[in-house]
Parts: sequence; structure tokens; C-alpha cells
Amino acid sequence: MPAIADSSTMNLPVEVLVLVLKEISDVGSLWSFIRTSSHIYRIFQEQQASILPLVISREVGPQLMGEALAALRSSRLVSYDEPQGNNSWIPRRGPSKSEAFAWIMEYENVINREDVPPPSTEDTLSLWDLHKDVKFLADLYVGEALDIFDQAYIGQKPRDAKIRYTLNDLSHIEQQRLFRPIYRVVIFRNLFGPYADPASDEEQSEYFLCRFPSWQVEEISCVNDFIRDEILRKWHELEDYVFQRVSAGMGLQDAAEFVDGWEREFFSQDRKQVYFQGQQAVSIKCLRRLFEAKDNVLEALVRQFEPPDDLGCSLLEDALLVDPAHFPVELEGDDFRGDAYMDYRAGDAPWFTKEDFSSFNIFWQWSNQCDPRIGIYYDSTSAYPDKSPDLEGFRRVGYVFWDQVRSENMHNSWPCSRGSGVKIMEDFPRPQLEDQDVGMIEKLKYLKASGDEQEFSNSEIVS
Repeated sequence: MPAIADSSTMNLPVEVLVLVLKEISDVGSLWSFIRTSSHIYRIFQEQQASILPLVISREVGPQLMGEALAALRSSRLVSYDEPQGNNSWIPRRGPSKSEAFAWIMEYENVINREDVPPPSTEDTLSLWDLHKDVKFLADLYVGEALDIFDQAYIGQKPRDAKIRYTLNDLSHIEQQRLFRPIYRVVIFRNLFGPYADPASDEEQSEYFLCRFPSWQVEEISCVNDFIRDEILRKWHELEDYVFQRVSAGMGLQDAAEFVDGWEREFFSQDRKQVYFQGQQAVSIKCLRRLFEAKDNVLEALVRQFEPPDDLGCSLLEDALLVDPAHFPVELEGDDFRGDAYMDYRAGDAPWFTKEDFSSFNIFWQWSNQCDPRIGIYYDSTSAYPDKSPDLEGFRRVGYVFWDQVRSENMHNSWPCSRGSGVKIMEDFPRPQLEDQDVGMIEKLKYLKASGDEQEFSNSEIVS
């Protein structure tokens, strides 16, 4: 441990140094500071139980502490361990339906509250570990969504990967808006994931999604769309990598000899949907490992992942498409009705006044001011076909997260500009499961028949 600051700190009272450590704004700064002096480091070790919860609470933020702790505690409802003790991608145990619904009743007490106490000493490090994963996913999201926003509405050119947007380019409120739905996606996966007692899409919508105002459900939709898209990108990346690896040693032999059982099954049309659904059910920790991995590391990770044919769970996007007007739901003989947020009818819509974490932003208001919605989610089959196709495009740019200041340089008006979201989807299409619809064997046979051993990408073969 370096002793850079020993001479200037040895004479300070321990109580003063502890107060200084407790006031540090974030964990990264705390780690940097305690490494400047072995004396400070020893004090931190002795007082860690009183210092670390306060610093982590400050970084997570009082407005998000309830969500963060709820996400952490929901993870204790599931187990990823197989009977043999091996770690699995897919949970091997989940809560019963009654346990999940009872848990949500308690969770409702911390939604959108700012007076939740700091984490306990026992929860501190686990909470920080979870928050790092949330920040990773948020940073990945910002790099794509804000870049598309700039191209679509400000007319900027695509950013180079070396100067991509990061969380540091967001205001504090923008960061908090983005962290919130990621924590809620974590909670949903823990409550309704594989091997949990199956709950219908309608029940998931009523008991979980209808706890939130519609703009916050749109936040969840934005994050869910992004996770789905990122999984598909990694899928296509892996397909390309494995094809290049196998085809490189093919020579003039039979293509089938170069494909082992896993490759033959993984890239088959029958298993593709099963694997994709399974990837959407894994924990945020596994998602981070997946999104960070490349080439042979990515292949090794995915080879460990073996989803069952029937995961026994619905995907979040299915619950998001439920019309909340179908309540109440019968649960074990009791008539329970969730408080569905019904959006504002014409003439009743509230107006954006200032940046506020607990309220909607200007872009959400603009997207709704001409025809305020009366549901919590819309897709292309909704009752408003003239408006709903735009929403997928708006979600593509993260419209519910950004501050009003980002509208200052927009070259066209967002409000009432019907078709602008559709245009975004045309210019920036989302990856699709069917993008690569030629099987591994067919691709290799194509390569062999061509008599050319140069490397081909999937897109070249499909076209």
C-alpha cells in the first residue's frame, strides 16, 4: 500500500478522517483516496462498516435506494446452482406465484420513495456489485441510444467507437432515470423467471407493471428492447465467428465433418428460438459476461448455456403487451385488483414543468400531447395504428430518459411529427432473430460448392 499522504495525514485525528471518508461522493473516489496512504487505508479497514454503506448509498442515490435494495433482495428468491454444485446460467429454483405476489406487495412500499434507509452492512458489498452491473448495462445503452438520437433528430454523423457516449455524458437525473428500469428488469426476471411458479402475462402485468406510471413502463420497454437486441447481436456475432472458424479448416472434405454436435444443434432452426428465449431469462451478471465476451470466450460461455426446451416462464415483452383493462385477477379465491395507471385523456394531460426524477420528461409529453394514450404500452396492433408504430422508434432513441436540453439543437420538431418514429426504425432497424436463416451445414456446403476457400460472412451467404 503506497504511503504518499502519510506525512500530511498522520497527525489528523482519526475522527476527522472518518468524517472525510464518509462524505466522499462515490466508491471510485473512495478507493482512490484510501490508496493514497497506508494510514488512511488502515482507518478505512477499521471503520469500513460505517463508511461503505454511506458512500454506496450516495452513489446509488436516495431516489433509487429502494429499487436497488429490492432488486438485491429479489435475487435471494432464486437459485442458480445445480444439484452437483455447478453454477448455471438458468435459475434452478424460483418463487411460487403466491410468494412472488406477496413480495410485490412489500416492494410497492419502496417504489418512487426517497426515504429508504441505507443498506445494512451485510448488504453493502452485494449491493455495490449489483450496481456495477446495472451501470455497465446503462453505459452500453447510452452508447447506442444517444448516438441514434443525435443522428435522427440533430443530423449528426455516427460516433466513432473511441468517442462513444458514456454515462459521464448524462446528467444525474438522466442516469437515475436509466438505472431505475434496469433494476426493475432485474426484479421481474427474479420473480417470474425459469422454474418460478408460472404466472400468466396478465397477472405479471397487473401485479408488477401496473404498479408504475406509464412513462416508467416505457422506461422498462426501452431497456427490454435493448437487451433483446444486444442478445441478438451477440448471437449473430457468434454465428459469424463459428462459421469463420469452421470454414477455415474445411478444405475439400465433407462440410459435415467439421461441425460437432453442439454446433449442429446450436445453429439449427429448431433450437435457435429456444436458445434465444433462454438468453433472455439469465441474470444481469450473466448478461454482462455475455455482452463483454468476444470470439472464443463468447463461444465458450454460450457452450455452457443449455436451456431446457420449455423454460416455464414468459418473457417480459409479453407482459408489456397486455391490455391492463382485463382486471381484476382471481388469486387463490381472493379478488385482487391492481391499481392500473390510466393515461391522461385529451384535455386532461399534465404538462412538463421541470426536470424531475419522479415525473415524466419533455419527450414523453411531446410523444403523447396530440393523442394522449389510455393504456400503458402500445405496439403495432394497438387501437391507435396511426400513432403506435412511432413508439418503437421513440424507444429506439430512449425518449423517456433524456433532459429537455437535448432538444435545443433538434432540426425537426418532435411533437406531432407522426412518422418520425417509423423513419427511425427504417434508418436504424433492430436486429431480428431471422436475420441469419441459413443453417451451419448449408453455409458450409455453399462454401464447398463455391470452390473458394475465402472467408464468407453470414450476410454474404444469405444474400
